[in-house]
Amino acid sequence: MPIYNTNQEIEELQAALDAKSPTSHTHAIALIEGLQAALDAKSPTSHTHAIALIEGLQAALDAKSPFNHIHAIALIEGLQAALDAKSPLTHTHAIALIEGLQAALDTKSPTNHQHLPTEWQNLSLSAGWSNYGIGYTVPQCRKFIGGLIEVKGVTKKSTALVANEIITTLPVGYRPSEIMLLATWAGGGTSRIQVEPSGVIRLASGNNSGVGLNFLFGLD
Repeated sequence: MPIYNTNQEIEELQAALDAKSPTSHTHAIALIEGLQAALDAKSPTSHTHAIALIEGLQAALDAKSPFNHIHAIALIEGLQAALDAKSPLTHTHAIALIEGLQAALDTKSPTNHQHLPTEWQNLSLSAGWSNYGIGYTVPQCRKFIGGLIEVKGVTKKSTALVANEIITTLPVGYRPSEIMLLATWAGGGTSRIQVEPSGVIRLASGNNSGVGLNFLFGLD
């Protein structure tokens, strides 16, 4: 580094520095020769071009399909064959063509089905007991779906009553699981009968001129 000793040398150095620009400085466009002309020949950073001004662009676009175009089925390879292998959107199947459907249907009841009781079964009366008379209900029983038992009939006895004697016996499958005491009525007035798990129907109290057997009970 040179060493400046005299005032004159120092003054000359200062003059030389004063003639320089700062290290960090700017220039107006007009002060840079040819810059304005160069800028005038450029496009703005954000600009557009007409299609005609881009070489080959119109030809490239003309070779393309519109954005919202369609194709005939025949122009898409394999599409017709694929469609032919499909069923129409709204179609039906025969029951036999659906695996297991017939078997499933066979286990179902019709939608308009009914649950009917069994046929009426006549009840055999014990010795001395008989139907109340012509036109009166014969002692019978029947079973409904769900285990409901219905008993009907009017009886009488031609001889004197015996304490707790058996009037009749319900068949197997029509018998209660517990002893039941029921009040019934007939021509002779109110009677009390006892129905037992063995099927026995006893006259607990009443008279021999008429005993009604009209009642319902559940097996469960």
